[in-house]
Amino acid sequence: MTLHSQQSEARIHNRSHVWLDLAQAVLDADMPYVWNPAEASAEDYFMEAEAQLDAEGIAAPELTQYAQAFEAAAFDLFAQHDRTSLYATLVEKFAQRVPQELLDGIVRQAQELVKSQMTVADRLIACVQDALPHWSTDDLQVLARPYAFAMRDRDYVAETLNATAISWEQLSEMDRARLSLAIARYALDELK
Repeated sequence: MTLHSQQSEARIHNRSHVWLDLAQAVLDADMPYVWNPAEASAEDYFMEAEAQLDAEGIAAPELTQYAQAFEAAAFDLFAQHDRTSLYATLVEKFAQRVPQELLDGIVRQAQELVKSQMTVADRLIACVQDALPHWSTDDLQVLARPYAFAMRDRDYVAETLNATAISWEQLSEMDRARLSLAIARYALDELK
């Protein structure tokens, strides 16, 4: 294990503990949390909670720091969950038909690009380009169109995924590119 991955795991571990400590504090509170701040009883709850913070001497900057740490830890945990969940789904559906490295690359790229301002076609191409180095961007652009845009009520993703039931080694280069693009579209849709 590299030093970078050890440091990354330590950060996730520390943030997880911050998140768990904060969650435990909410769960251990004497008074239940008010989930609807518009309720009349909510104002009393928030006033009492604020008074308790003042009594414990927790300053606003310190509270802001805790909130930011909680937000960062929650974001990391949700991102990790999304990535793990998507990867498990792709492996379950496609591991028998495509190489593991292709699925790894698609998950990694889809995770990074899901909220990108790029067009859907450009995101699809970015997800598969490393796996298809022989293909030019222009050629991939042509192949990506049916997967990026709805055309005459046809579901090209489902059609491609259902039609290519043979192994990766037996597929033509064209079918490999189509299958890769269909999996990338499936991954991007799952991450929405």
